[in-house]
Amino acid sequence: MLVSIIIITHNFEKYIEETLKSISNQSYKNIEIVVVDDKSTDNTFDIIKGYADKDKRIKFFQNKENLGRADSVNFALKKIKGNLIVIFDGDDIMPQERIEKQVEFMKKNPNTDMSYCNMVKFDEEGNEEFYEAVEFKENPLKRIKRKMNDESLRTDHSWRILDDTKYIPGTSAMIKKRVFEKGIKMDPKVWAATDLDLWLQIVGKGFKLKKADIIGLKYRIHQNQMSKNRDKNPEREYLFNKLKSRKYFK
Repeated sequence: MLVSIIIITHNFEKYIEETLKSISNQSYKNIEIVVVDDKSTDNTFDIIKGYADKDKRIKFFQNKENLGRADSVNFALKKIKGNLIVIFDGDDIMPQERIEKQVEFMKKNPNTDMSYCNMVKFDEEGNEEFYEAVEFKENPLKRIKRKMNDESLRTDHSWRILDDTKYIPGTSAMIKKRVFEKGIKMDPKVWAATDLDLWLQIVGKGFKLKKADIIGLKYRIHQNQMSKNRDKNPEREYLFNKLKSRKYFK
C-alpha cells in the first residue's frame, strides 16, 4: 500500500535535512515524499534539491510566493498517488518504524478513516517530554455539536472543542485518501490551527478517528515556529464562528 508523505517547509535550513533523513529511512519502504517549500528565503529549497538526488521517491516544489501552510498542503494533495496520507512538517523528526506501525494499525482497523499517535516534544538543548494524545471519551461528532454554544471557546484553546484536556498531535495523523476525495481541504484563513480545523472537518463529515498507541513524531520546539509571538484570539474566534454556524457539520 502506497503511503504519501507531504512535507511543508519554510526557512527550515537548520532542520530539513534531518527531517528528510528520518522519512527516507522509514522501515516501510512503499512511500512517496512530496515536499512543498513555501518560498523560503534561506537555503531550505537547495537542501531539498540536494537530498532528492539521494532518494528518487522525493518530488519537490516551491511556491512562487509565501502562501501559508494550508494552501501548500492543498497544492500537495493534488500531486499525491497514495491511498494513505501523512502531512508532516519540515522541522520535526519521524521515528523509523512510525509508518510501518501505523499502516499495520490501519489494516487492523479497516473502519478507521484517520488514525493518530502520541509524540515526544524536544527542545534545542535535547530535553525530551512524552505527550500522550487524546483518547476520546465520547463520540467526537456529538461533542463538537455540544460545544457549538460554548462561548468560552472564542478566547480559550481551540483544541478544547474536541476534548477538555488533550489534543491530537498535528503531524501524527494518517488519513485515507477518500477523506479528501469528499471535498475536505485545509482552510487558508487558518494560520496556526490548520490541523485542528482539518480534524473538525473530518469529524463533522462523519469519518471515524482512532488512536494508535505509538509514537508518531518527535516535535521540535524552537524560536522560528509560526505559532510564537502572535495573537491567537482572532483565529480562535474564527474557528468558533465556523463551529457555531455549523460549517463543520450539518
